[in-house]
Amino acid sequence: MSNYNPRTFTSLGLLRSIPAALLHQFFTPYRAYLESQKFEWPADPETLDHKVLHETLLKPAGPTPNKNLADAMFIVHEMADDAGVSALVDAIREKDPAFTKNKDVEAAVFVIQRWLLDPVLVENTTARRLLAVTGLRVVLELRGLSCLALEELAPPKKAICCAKGFGSPLSTLDELGEPLAAYVSRVAEKLRAQRQVAGFLQVFLETNPHGGGPQYFPATGCALPMPGNDSGRLAEIAAGLLRRIHRPGFSFRKVGVLASDLGPETATQLSFDAPPPEVLARRRALMATMDRLNRDHGRATVRLGSAGPATPAWKMRQANLSPCYTTRWEALLTVSA
Repeated sequence: MSNYNPRTFTSLGLLRSIPAALLHQFFTPYRAYLESQKFEWPADPETLDHKVLHETLLKPAGPTPNKNLADAMFIVHEMADDAGVSALVDAIREKDPAFTKNKDVEAAVFVIQRWLLDPVLVENTTARRLLAVTGLRVVLELRGLSCLALEELAPPKKAICCAKGFGSPLSTLDELGEPLAAYVSRVAEKLRAQRQVAGFLQVFLETNPHGGGPQYFPATGCALPMPGNDSGRLAEIAAGLLRRIHRPGFSFRKVGVLASDLGPETATQLSFDAPPPEVLARRRALMATMDRLNRDHGRATVRLGSAGPATPAWKMRQANLSPCYTTRWEALLTVSA
Protein backbone atom coordinates (compact mmCIF):
# COMPACT_ATOMS: atom_id res chain seq x y z
CA MET A 1 0.00 0.00 0.00
CA SER A 2 2.89 2.40 0.66
CA ASN A 3 6.53 3.26 0.23
CA TYR A 4 8.75 3.68 3.28
CA ASN A 5 8.11 7.25 4.45
CA PRO A 6 7.95 7.54 8.25
CA ARG A 7 6.39 11.01 8.25
CA THR A 8 4.44 10.59 11.47
CA PHE A 9 7.57 9.33 13.24
CA THR A 10 9.89 12.12 12.01
CA SER A 11 8.48 14.48 14.65
CA LEU A 12 10.23 13.76 17.91
CA GLY A 13 7.55 15.67 19.82
CA LEU A 14 4.79 13.49 18.36
CA LEU A 15 6.80 10.34 18.97
CA ARG A 16 7.29 11.32 22.62
CA SER A 17 3.53 11.82 22.99
CA ILE A 18 3.08 8.09 22.41
CA PRO A 19 3.70 6.00 25.55
CA ALA A 20 6.96 4.06 25.41
CA ALA A 21 5.23 0.78 26.27
CA LEU A 22 2.81 1.25 23.35
CA LEU A 23 5.67 1.98 20.92
CA HIS A 24 7.53 -1.03 22.25
CA GLN A 25 4.50 -3.24 21.52
CA PHE A 26 3.98 -1.64 18.10
CA PHE A 27 7.58 -2.24 16.96
CA THR A 28 8.05 -5.67 18.56
CA PRO A 29 7.24 -7.55 15.29
CA TYR A 30 10.03 -5.55 13.63
CA ARG A 31 12.63 -5.95 16.37
CA ALA A 32 15.04 -7.79 14.07
CA TYR A 33 15.08 -4.89 11.64
CA LEU A 34 15.64 -2.29 14.37
CA GLU A 35 18.49 -4.32 15.87
CA SER A 36 20.06 -4.59 12.42
CA GLN A 37 20.09 -0.78 12.43
CA LYS A 38 22.14 -0.79 15.67
CA PHE A 39 19.10 0.07 17.76
CA GLU A 40 19.43 -1.40 21.24
CA TRP A 41 16.18 -3.17 21.99
CA PRO A 42 15.19 -2.42 25.62
CA ALA A 43 14.30 -5.25 27.95
CA ASP A 44 11.99 -2.92 29.85
CA PRO A 45 9.43 -1.26 27.52
CA GLU A 46 9.34 1.84 29.72
CA THR A 47 13.01 2.52 29.02
CA LEU A 48 12.58 2.81 25.24
CA ASP A 49 14.62 5.78 23.99
CA HIS A 50 12.33 7.94 21.82
CA LYS A 51 15.19 10.01 20.41
CA VAL A 52 17.28 7.02 19.29
CA LEU A 53 14.21 5.34 17.81
CA HIS A 54 13.40 8.56 15.95
CA GLU A 55 16.88 8.77 14.47
CA THR A 56 16.88 5.08 13.52
CA LEU A 57 13.61 5.38 11.66
CA LEU A 58 14.46 8.67 10.01
CA LYS A 59 17.92 7.72 8.76
CA PRO A 60 18.24 3.93 8.41
CA ALA A 61 21.86 2.80 8.15
CA GLY A 62 21.07 -0.14 5.90
CA PRO A 63 18.18 -1.34 3.78
CA THR A 64 14.73 0.09 4.37
CA PRO A 65 12.32 -2.03 6.42
CA ASN A 66 10.05 -4.66 4.97
CA LYS A 67 6.64 -3.90 3.52
CA ASN A 68 4.76 -4.77 6.71
CA LEU A 69 6.51 -2.11 8.76
CA ALA A 70 6.19 0.43 5.94
CA ASP A 71 2.45 -0.27 5.75
CA ALA A 72 1.98 -0.02 9.50
CA MET A 73 3.78 3.33 9.71
CA PHE A 74 1.94 4.65 6.65
CA ILE A 75 -1.45 3.73 8.10
CA VAL A 76 -0.68 5.37 11.43
CA HIS A 77 0.29 8.55 9.58
CA GLU A 78 -2.81 8.58 7.35
CA MET A 79 -5.30 7.85 10.14
CA ALA A 80 -3.79 9.97 12.94
CA ASP A 81 -6.08 12.96 12.43
CA ASP A 82 -9.66 13.85 13.31
CA ALA A 83 -11.14 12.52 10.05
CA GLY A 84 -9.18 9.30 10.28
CA VAL A 85 -10.15 8.69 13.88
CA SER A 86 -13.81 9.41 13.05
CA ALA A 87 -13.75 6.89 10.18
CA LEU A 88 -12.10 4.33 12.42
CA VAL A 89 -14.66 4.85 15.19
CA ASP A 90 -17.48 4.37 12.66
CA ALA A 91 -15.90 1.13 11.46
CA ILE A 92 -15.55 -0.13 15.03
CA ARG A 93 -19.18 0.71 15.81
CA GLU A 94 -20.33 -1.43 12.89
CA LYS A 95 -19.07 -4.38 14.94
CA ASP A 96 -19.68 -2.94 18.41
CA PRO A 97 -22.47 -0.30 18.47
CA ALA A 98 -21.76 0.48 22.14
CA PHE A 99 -18.13 1.51 21.51
CA THR A 100 -17.10 4.95 22.78
CA LYS A 101 -13.71 6.60 22.37
CA ASN A 102 -11.92 8.31 25.21
CA LYS A 103 -11.68 11.95 24.15
CA ASP A 104 -8.39 12.42 26.02
CA VAL A 105 -6.54 9.83 23.89
CA GLU A 106 -4.35 11.33 21.16
CA ALA A 107 -5.15 10.38 17.57
CA ALA A 108 -1.82 8.57 16.97
CA VAL A 109 -2.17 6.68 20.24
CA PHE A 110 -5.72 5.62 19.39
CA VAL A 111 -4.74 4.43 15.89
CA ILE A 112 -1.81 2.39 17.23
CA GLN A 113 -4.02 0.85 19.92
CA ARG A 114 -6.60 -0.21 17.36
CA TRP A 115 -3.87 -1.46 15.01
CA LEU A 116 -2.56 -3.73 17.75
CA LEU A 117 -6.09 -5.00 18.48
CA ASP A 118 -7.36 -5.44 14.91
CA PRO A 119 -4.91 -4.55 12.12
CA VAL A 120 -7.23 -5.81 9.38
CA LEU A 121 -10.00 -3.45 10.45
CA VAL A 122 -7.63 -0.47 10.52
CA GLU A 123 -6.16 -1.37 7.13
CA ASN A 124 -9.62 -1.77 5.57
CA THR A 125 -10.74 1.55 7.01
CA THR A 126 -7.65 3.25 5.62
CA ALA A 127 -8.23 1.74 2.19
CA ARG A 128 -11.86 2.86 2.18
CA ARG A 129 -10.92 6.37 3.29
CA LEU A 130 -8.18 6.82 0.69
CA LEU A 131 -9.57 4.75 -2.20
CA ALA A 132 -13.35 4.74 -1.54
CA VAL A 133 -15.48 1.60 -1.63
CA THR A 134 -14.12 0.45 -4.99
CA GLY A 135 -10.56 0.63 -3.70
CA LEU A 136 -11.50 -1.34 -0.59
CA ARG A 137 -13.01 -4.04 -2.79
CA VAL A 138 -9.77 -4.22 -4.78
CA VAL A 139 -7.80 -4.65 -1.54
CA LEU A 140 -10.13 -7.42 -0.39
CA GLU A 141 -9.97 -9.14 -3.79
CA LEU A 142 -6.15 -9.07 -3.63
CA ARG A 143 -6.41 -10.86 -0.28
CA GLY A 144 -8.48 -13.57 -1.95
CA LEU A 145 -11.86 -12.44 -0.59
CA SER A 146 -14.41 -12.29 -3.40
CA CYS A 147 -16.51 -9.13 -3.27
CA LEU A 148 -18.32 -9.40 -6.59
CA ALA A 149 -19.28 -12.85 -7.74
CA LEU A 150 -18.49 -13.59 -11.38
CA GLU A 151 -21.48 -14.28 -13.59
CA GLU A 152 -20.96 -17.37 -15.69
CA LEU A 153 -24.05 -16.47 -17.71
CA ALA A 154 -25.49 -12.98 -18.09
CA PRO A 155 -29.00 -12.73 -16.64
CA PRO A 156 -31.75 -12.46 -19.25
CA LYS A 157 -32.81 -8.94 -20.12
CA LYS A 158 -36.15 -7.62 -18.90
CA ALA A 159 -36.61 -5.17 -21.77
CA ILE A 160 -34.94 -4.15 -25.04
CA CYS A 161 -35.14 -0.66 -26.49
CA CYS A 162 -33.94 0.92 -29.72
CA ALA A 163 -34.29 4.69 -30.14
CA LYS A 164 -31.96 6.93 -32.14
CA GLY A 165 -32.12 10.56 -33.20
CA PHE A 166 -32.58 11.48 -36.83
CA GLY A 167 -30.05 13.30 -38.98
CA SER A 168 -32.84 15.73 -39.91
CA PRO A 169 -36.37 16.16 -38.48
CA LEU A 170 -39.18 13.98 -39.86
CA SER A 171 -42.85 14.88 -39.90
CA THR A 172 -45.03 12.60 -41.98
CA LEU A 173 -46.24 9.15 -41.09
CA ASP A 174 -44.47 7.60 -44.07
CA GLU A 175 -41.17 9.25 -43.14
CA LEU A 176 -41.38 7.99 -39.55
CA GLY A 177 -42.36 4.50 -40.63
CA GLU A 178 -38.93 3.71 -42.12
CA PRO A 179 -36.79 4.30 -39.00
CA LEU A 180 -39.43 2.63 -36.83
CA ALA A 181 -39.33 -0.54 -38.97
CA ALA A 182 -35.52 -0.51 -38.85
CA TYR A 183 -35.49 -0.15 -35.06
CA VAL A 184 -38.09 -2.87 -34.60
CA SER A 185 -35.97 -5.17 -36.77
CA ARG A 186 -32.97 -4.49 -34.52
CA VAL A 187 -35.01 -5.23 -31.37
CA ALA A 188 -36.35 -8.45 -32.88
CA GLU A 189 -32.82 -9.50 -33.88
CA LYS A 190 -31.64 -9.04 -30.29
CA LEU A 191 -34.61 -11.01 -29.00
CA ARG A 192 -33.80 -13.93 -31.29
CA ALA A 193 -30.10 -13.78 -30.38
CA GLN A 194 -30.92 -14.39 -26.71
CA ARG A 195 -33.81 -16.75 -27.51
CA GLN A 196 -36.50 -14.55 -26.01
CA VAL A 197 -39.90 -13.32 -27.07
CA ALA A 198 -41.65 -10.05 -26.22
CA GLY A 199 -45.12 -9.87 -24.74
CA PHE A 200 -45.53 -6.08 -24.79
CA LEU A 201 -44.52 -3.48 -27.40
CA GLN A 202 -44.32 0.28 -26.88
CA VAL A 203 -43.68 3.04 -29.44
CA PHE A 204 -42.83 6.65 -28.62
CA LEU A 205 -42.02 9.89 -30.46
CA GLU A 206 -40.02 12.95 -29.44
CA THR A 207 -39.83 16.47 -30.81
CA ASN A 208 -36.73 18.59 -30.24
CA PRO A 209 -37.09 20.25 -26.80
CA HIS A 210 -34.42 22.80 -27.82
CA GLY A 211 -35.85 23.59 -31.24
CA GLY A 212 -38.33 26.25 -30.15
CA GLY A 213 -41.29 24.80 -32.07
CA PRO A 214 -44.40 23.02 -30.76
CA GLN A 215 -43.60 20.12 -28.46
CA TYR A 216 -45.16 16.64 -28.46
CA PHE A 217 -43.87 13.53 -26.65
CA PRO A 218 -46.45 10.78 -27.13
CA ALA A 219 -46.12 7.11 -26.29
CA THR A 220 -48.40 4.12 -26.52
CA GLY A 221 -48.15 0.36 -26.27
CA CYS A 222 -50.08 -2.85 -26.35
CA ALA A 223 -49.84 -6.42 -25.19
CA LEU A 224 -49.14 -8.83 -28.03
CA PRO A 225 -51.81 -11.46 -28.73
CA MET A 226 -48.99 -14.02 -28.79
CA PRO A 227 -45.45 -13.24 -27.56
CA GLY A 228 -42.97 -13.30 -30.41
CA ASN A 229 -39.71 -12.13 -31.97
CA ASP A 230 -40.69 -12.13 -35.65
CA SER A 231 -39.43 -8.91 -37.26
CA GLY A 232 -42.31 -8.64 -39.72
CA ARG A 233 -45.02 -9.25 -37.15
CA LEU A 234 -43.52 -6.83 -34.63
CA ALA A 235 -43.03 -4.19 -37.32
CA GLU A 236 -46.69 -4.49 -38.33
CA ILE A 237 -47.85 -4.00 -34.74
CA ALA A 238 -45.43 -1.10 -34.21
CA ALA A 239 -46.72 0.62 -37.36
CA GLY A 240 -50.26 0.46 -35.95
CA LEU A 241 -49.07 2.01 -32.69
CA LEU A 242 -47.30 4.78 -34.61
CA ARG A 243 -50.49 5.64 -36.47
CA ARG A 244 -52.25 5.88 -33.12
CA ILE A 245 -49.95 8.59 -31.72
CA HIS A 246 -48.83 10.48 -34.82
CA ARG A 247 -50.10 14.02 -35.23
CA PRO A 248 -49.42 16.25 -38.27
CA GLY A 249 -47.72 19.60 -37.81
CA PHE A 250 -44.86 18.41 -35.59
CA SER A 251 -41.21 17.89 -36.48
CA PHE A 252 -39.94 14.80 -34.71
CA ARG A 253 -36.30 14.19 -33.87
CA LYS A 254 -36.61 10.64 -32.56
CA VAL A 255 -38.77 7.54 -32.69
CA GLY A 256 -38.24 4.57 -30.45
CA VAL A 257 -39.55 1.11 -29.72
CA LEU A 258 -39.43 -0.77 -26.42
CA ALA A 259 -40.07 -4.50 -26.11
CA SER A 260 -40.83 -5.73 -22.61
CA ASP A 261 -42.50 -8.58 -20.74
CA LEU A 262 -39.76 -10.81 -22.11
CA GLY A 263 -39.73 -14.57 -21.71
CA PRO A 264 -38.02 -17.64 -23.17
CA GLU A 265 -39.12 -18.54 -26.68
CA THR A 266 -39.46 -22.18 -25.62
CA ALA A 267 -42.34 -21.30 -23.28
CA THR A 268 -44.50 -19.24 -25.62
CA GLN A 269 -48.20 -19.52 -24.92
CA LEU A 270 -50.26 -19.86 -28.10
CA SER A 271 -53.47 -17.90 -28.65
CA PHE A 272 -56.69 -19.08 -30.25
CA ASP A 273 -56.02 -17.08 -33.42
CA ALA A 274 -52.36 -18.15 -33.69
CA PRO A 275 -51.15 -19.24 -37.16
CA PRO A 276 -50.87 -22.97 -37.84
CA PRO A 277 -47.70 -24.66 -36.50
CA GLU A 278 -46.30 -25.13 -40.01
CA VAL A 279 -46.61 -21.39 -40.69
CA LEU A 280 -44.83 -20.57 -37.42
CA ALA A 281 -42.08 -23.05 -38.32
CA ARG A 282 -41.57 -21.40 -41.72
CA ARG A 283 -41.42 -17.94 -40.13
CA ARG A 284 -38.83 -19.11 -37.60
CA ALA A 285 -36.74 -20.61 -40.40
CA LEU A 286 -37.03 -17.36 -42.36
CA MET A 287 -35.89 -15.28 -39.39
CA ALA A 288 -32.98 -17.67 -38.75
CA THR A 289 -31.91 -17.38 -42.40
CA MET A 290 -32.11 -13.59 -42.28
CA ASP A 291 -30.03 -13.47 -39.10
CA ARG A 292 -27.41 -15.78 -40.60
CA LEU A 293 -27.10 -13.70 -43.78
CA ASN A 294 -26.80 -10.47 -41.82
CA ARG A 295 -24.22 -12.03 -39.53
CA ASP A 296 -22.11 -13.32 -42.44
CA HIS A 297 -22.48 -10.39 -44.83
CA GLY A 298 -23.08 -7.40 -42.59
CA ARG A 299 -25.96 -5.89 -40.71
CA ALA A 300 -29.05 -4.95 -42.75
CA THR A 301 -27.91 -6.96 -45.78
CA VAL A 302 -31.37 -8.53 -45.65
CA ARG A 303 -34.01 -6.27 -44.11
CA LEU A 304 -37.67 -5.44 -44.16
CA GLY A 305 -38.82 -3.48 -47.19
CA SER A 306 -40.55 -0.99 -44.91
CA ALA A 307 -37.19 -0.15 -43.29
CA GLY A 308 -36.08 1.76 -46.39
CA PRO A 309 -32.64 1.78 -48.07
CA ALA A 310 -29.40 0.76 -46.37
CA THR A 311 -28.25 4.40 -46.17
CA PRO A 312 -31.45 6.36 -45.52
CA ALA A 313 -31.73 10.11 -45.47
CA TRP A 314 -32.83 10.07 -41.82
CA LYS A 315 -29.64 8.34 -40.62
CA MET A 316 -27.90 9.90 -37.64
CA ARG A 317 -25.25 12.52 -38.33
CA GLN A 318 -21.94 10.91 -37.38
CA ALA A 319 -19.39 13.30 -38.82
CA ASN A 320 -17.12 12.93 -35.78
CA LEU A 321 -17.47 9.16 -35.41
CA SER A 322 -14.15 7.52 -34.53
CA PRO A 323 -12.88 4.89 -37.02
CA CYS A 324 -13.47 1.25 -36.10
CA TYR A 325 -9.81 0.24 -36.20
CA THR A 326 -10.32 -3.19 -34.66
CA THR A 327 -13.62 -4.28 -36.23
CA ARG A 328 -13.61 -3.10 -39.86
CA TRP A 329 -11.08 -3.94 -42.53
CA GLU A 330 -11.62 -0.62 -44.32
CA ALA A 331 -10.75 1.28 -41.14
CA LEU A 332 -7.38 -0.41 -40.57
CA LEU A 333 -4.48 1.98 -40.17
CA THR A 334 -2.08 2.14 -43.08
CA VAL A 335 1.61 2.84 -42.62
CA SER A 336 3.60 4.40 -45.43
CA ALA A 337 7.31 3.62 -45.69
